[in-house]
Amino acid sequence: MVERLRAKPGGHEMRVDIGDMSRLRLDRAYALVYLVFNTIGNLLTQDGQVRCFGNAAAHLALDGVFVLECRVPTAPSRPARLVSHWRRFLTDPASYYRHLLAD
Repeated sequence: MVERLRAKPGGHEMRVDIGDMSRLRLDRAYALVYLVFNTIGNLLTQDGQVRCFGNAAAHLALDGVFVLECRVPTAPSRPARLVSHWRRFLTDPASYYRHLLAD
C-alpha cells in the first residue's frame, strides 16, 4: 500500500509510519483519529481493541475526535428471532397467515 501511495503525485511528501495501531506511538497530537472500514476488527482480541482505543486517545488533541467506522452485523440475532417466529407459526398456523397479510 505504501508503494501505491508513493506512486501518486505528492505521495513521497506524506509521512508514513508502519506498526501495530494499538501500540505505535507518534510524536504529535491530531484533531482526528479515524479508523476506517472495520479496521478495529483486525485486532482480534478485546484487549487489543481496548489498547487501540487508549492509543487513539493518547494521540488526540485536546479538542480532538476519535471516529470509528464499523459495521456491526445483525445476522447472529436474526436466526433466534426467526426460529421463535417459526415455532409460533407451527403451533398457531393462523398466525402465519395473519403475518403475511400484515406485511
